[in-house]
Amino acid sequence: FSEATIKVSNPNQEMFVAAFHNGLKAGHFNESLAQKPAASMQEIIKRASCYIKGEESNAEKRSRDAREKESKGNSNNKGQGTQPHHNWQDKEAHR
Repeated sequence: FSEATIKVSNPNQEMFVAAFHNGLKAGHFNESLAQKPAASMQEIIKRASCYIKGEESNAEKRSRDAREKESKGNSNNKGQGTQPHHNWQDKEAHR
């Protein structure tokens, strides 16, 4: 899309912004552009960069949280199943 803007002489920024916005899928970035329309493609690129960084940060945090949750789950289960389980009720039944 950026290459197309370079090849067009005297580009109308409003047209490119509208075309870009119309091509977006529903999501936070689309909502942001609907609430505060961009004046140029340069502004869209700058704002998109911020959203990309945010999405990457969220993905990294979700991955880290999942690993931490998994490691906590494994440490809580450590040793279970390796030794016989003794229950007071079992002891009473064997008397």
